[in-house]
Amino acid sequence: MLFESLLPNFVGPLVLACLATPTCRGESLASVLKRVDDEDFAARVNGDRAAGPGTTLDIKEIVIGRCWDYQRVIGMKEGKPLSEVDCNGTAWPAFVNAFAYKSPCSTPEDAFSNFIKIMTVSLPVNGTLFWSGTKNLALMYSELSGGTMFSLELTFFGYTVNGLTWCGKHTGGIHGINYDSCPSFGDQSCQSPVSTVFWGSASMSFARQARGSISVLLDGSDPRGAFRNNSFFATMELPNLDTAMVDLVNIIVVHDLDGHIVDTCDNGTILILKDRIIQRGLQWKCKDDPKLAKLIQCTENPDNEKCNLTSGVNTLHGRSWNFIVLTLLASLWMIWTC
Repeated sequence: MLFESLLPNFVGPLVLACLATPTCRGESLASVLKRVDDEDFAARVNGDRAAGPGTTLDIKEIVIGRCWDYQRVIGMKEGKPLSEVDCNGTAWPAFVNAFAYKSPCSTPEDAFSNFIKIMTVSLPVNGTLFWSGTKNLALMYSELSGGTMFSLELTFFGYTVNGLTWCGKHTGGIHGINYDSCPSFGDQSCQSPVSTVFWGSASMSFARQARGSISVLLDGSDPRGAFRNNSFFATMELPNLDTAMVDLVNIIVVHDLDGHIVDTCDNGTILILKDRIIQRGLQWKCKDDPKLAKLIQCTENPDNEKCNLTSGVNTLHGRSWNFIVLTLLASLWMIWTC
């Protein structure tokens, strides 16, 4: 605090913001990634798979196809490149050259910098959505927003490679790509796994793009706590927000349909998150279980008693009818806002 008070008012916040980022602290990306919770990291790197098999078959065709799909079919008003990206001649070479014919466990931090730069687009103000322990819910939130809100997986570079596995091979393989085996997730002997370096770099780039207000979806039923110091959001994303561009963090705490509550907006680890946000000089808002989140949960768990529209209908008790009315209103709201 004494150090900051000696600086001009406009310099202090910039210095503190810089010190919050791994690059400014002189800390390597690999060392930051080592602190990330295994379960949280696995959800980003390999979906729900704990171990990485060989490179996804036909990865070239998939990456090129998704690249064109993003530009041609998805049709988002926001989040598209200002000029067309040549998926076969530019995007794919930038991606594959980052890992082909190279060790999968000693990936330089800037290996994917060219690919990420090529695939980075201007995202809408108030349009970035972060998550921890709520991947499927976050994806649904993004998809239902009508192109006004993006999770990392729905950005150009995230969408193109999401859910894929890849790694290289010094010699052999096919064009320097190992289709037989890639390092298992959590392999302590693998210092800088190629896919984890990509997602670490992509996540930092995504966070630095955020403007206006940002939103973060957290699991308030997670026994480890909704906000954890070793989560991807806490370690890679929150520290890399540009406080000159971001002014508000919308915290959304969601609980499972069975009503198991560990943290809420008013207690538990959310209080730690609020303190972190304030330390970064940002404002915050918090909401528990918004209606849209519950509706999305019910689409995935329609047999849950809280989502059963038929139970109790014959008795005409108000609770069932209220849920039906709420569902219809929410559906109309989504149609009107898309």
